[in-house]
Amino acid sequence: ITSRLTVTFAAIDSSVQGDFDIQHFIPLMGDDLADFQVIQYLIICVQLLLFVDNLKLFRDIWKSWGYANMKVSYDIIILAIDCTIQITALTFFGLASSFTIESGAKTEEYIGNLQRFDWSDRDTSVETKKENFRKMMDTLSQSMEDGRVLNTIGLAVAMVIFMRVIMATNAHPRIALITSTFAVAASDMIHFSMLFFLVLWGFAIIG
Repeated sequence: ITSRLTVTFAAIDSSVQGDFDIQHFIPLMGDDLADFQVIQYLIICVQLLLFVDNLKLFRDIWKSWGYANMKVSYDIIILAIDCTIQITALTFFGLASSFTIESGAKTEEYIGNLQRFDWSDRDTSVETKKENFRKMMDTLSQSMEDGRVLNTIGLAVAMVIFMRVIMATNAHPRIALITSTFAVAASDMIHFSMLFFLVLWGFAIIG
């Protein structure tokens, strides 16, 4: 694990306030990388199969568009949402796989460059050494930031897929417990949330 700790200080109203940020770059290598690749490829294959199946359903519904009612348009909207989710998931899994596969080599390169950095070289000025060292650290920080962005996107994709799975349980009454409960209690939950927010907001203002 490669970590970078950034500490910043600011003088505000005759006082010094400090803040810090920790970034981690965690590579996968060896058996862990092999297991990760197998799981990722299986997920990508499943997503591709679902995407192809949705395209077939979309084609069938489109053929019957002339005889359709409002239910058909609803089905097309759901299929379009599913296709969008699957395209987003496929894009994310492709980017995550590429980033993770290269993480081991990148870590070896970054750490190797830092270890081989020759501060005692008299032919190079101190400012040039500082600039080269800063460039290496910026490259490492950029990889850490890319990993953080990918993790955030992955969390968003996982939440969207999870919500879509819950919505899909509405297909059968016996497993539609969550969606049917929300459908019945939606009005009460909205009004309760409004009152709850107003009370807490009032307490926050008083405090």
